[in-house]
Amino acid sequence: MKKTLLLLLTLLTISLHAQENDTTGRIDALFASFHNDMPGVAVAVSIDGRLIYNKAFGLANLEYKVPNTTATLFEAGSVSKQFVAAGILLLAQEGSLSLDDDVRKYIPQLREYEAPITIDMLLSHTSGIKDWGSLYALTGWPRTTRVYTQELGWDIIFKQSGLNFLPGSQYSYSNSNYMLLVLIIEKVTGKSMAQFTAEAFFEPLGMTSTLWRDNYRAVVPGRSTAYTWHKGAFLLDMPFENLHGPGGLLTTTADLLRWNNLYRDHLIFNPEYATNRATQRKLNN
Repeated sequence: MKKTLLLLLTLLTISLHAQENDTTGRIDALFASFHNDMPGVAVAVSIDGRLIYNKAFGLANLEYKVPNTTATLFEAGSVSKQFVAAGILLLAQEGSLSLDDDVRKYIPQLREYEAPITIDMLLSHTSGIKDWGSLYALTGWPRTTRVYTQELGWDIIFKQSGLNFLPGSQYSYSNSNYMLLVLIIEKVTGKSMAQFTAEAFFEPLGMTSTLWRDNYRAVVPGRSTAYTWHKGAFLLDMPFENLHGPGGLLTTTADLLRWNNLYRDHLIFNPEYATNRATQRKLNN
């Protein structure tokens, strides 16, 4: 019986290794086109919290031929919004705020519109507030033409005389929503977004390579350079704004997997708010 059990376990182990090797080979093939004279990527895959793949391809910097590694820091883009949303939900879980609160309770500078805008509407992009970047583009100053700060972002949000629609009646993706959520977090906690998320998430989860781009001029060791492809050549396309929350998170693939474990293992959040994170919202109508 013991010999039979040992044989079965051995065969199972061999089978699992074979499957993982096959998976690794298939992933390698997907990214084989990222060679060492072009910007690249870092890729990590886990199954049930177990890391099965973690590799990097291409270059982190073209000028100095610096290769990407598994420790390279990348701009997370709108994945950054997850951390803002999680911060709000954590404060709601602690009783520091309610998702049904009127946003003006915390941000009286926001105009009073036809109907109240709740924190939950900001989370779900149903507030009707126009995107701050689009508004600046209409003034002749798109995001790539000047250095934008949190204050400049909030300023044009507060100047909006009207909304795109009645709050809660429609969905429209707007970075302004998450700009306001950052401000609420900072008002409620008395801490910067960087300090709050470091204490609430990054440090407890061991995300030692994750930080906010709250100073675009700061030297960040191991950070990748961003490029865009234009007329047959790569051009620099680095963000030069201090505005963060809707974007602006710098992180690694390994740290994002640690973040993913927060969702998989129900860390930090109780069952109610663990479910709330993934609950689809309904419009008022």
